[in-house]
Amino acid sequence: MPVRRTGLVIMLTLGLAAPAAASSLTRGRHHERLDTFVGDWIMAGKSRGLSRDGKPSMVNMTGNASFGWVLERTWLLMRISETVGDIHPFHHLAMITWDEKKGHYVRRMFTSSSTRDPIEEGRWVGAKTLEFKGAFDWDDGRTYGFRNVFEIRSDTEVAMTLYQTVDGGEEFIRTEAILTKSDDSRRTPVPPDDGDSGDAPPGAPPVMPGSGRTDR
Repeated sequence: MPVRRTGLVIMLTLGLAAPAAASSLTRGRHHERLDTFVGDWIMAGKSRGLSRDGKPSMVNMTGNASFGWVLERTWLLMRISETVGDIHPFHHLAMITWDEKKGHYVRRMFTSSSTRDPIEEGRWVGAKTLEFKGAFDWDDGRTYGFRNVFEIRSDTEVAMTLYQTVDGGEEFIRTEAILTKSDDSRRTPVPPDDGDSGDAPPGAPPVMPGSGRTDR
């Protein structure tokens, strides 16, 4: 009887493993095109945010970003820590990979200010510009659209622009920033998440990388 049970376990294990193996990710040229981002970066720019008095304004934004391959170099892990104006730091994570079936990149976002995890589509626009697009409904009943553009200017400089729409309205610039690769990739790691979500109140508008906690 133990032998029969063992045989059954093996059969079930093989049966479950086969589909997983067939659908596993394989690193290819689309992953390799993202290698430019790997390393540690210093961020500086302007972001449309809410000041302490609650008024929208373009304020200074600073932070660090880090990109590195995980899961057999098939997913690019992005970590961002940013401060917009005088608001507490925000922390973001994203996972990026190539979806062969869909024919585009997918980026799944996670942020310290919300339980939402929007999934965006990514495509190259020309040889040096990578663009991610996504939209999702927020707790305030509005639909927010995002277009995040990364322009690779050199091996050590990337320009990032974040565009936003609210309820399908006119697109506006939410953030403009320059990412400069640190020396000896200057090894400026992203600070660990300290659990501070930037004291965003319940139902606050979405917070995305390079955006602060803002509404238009």
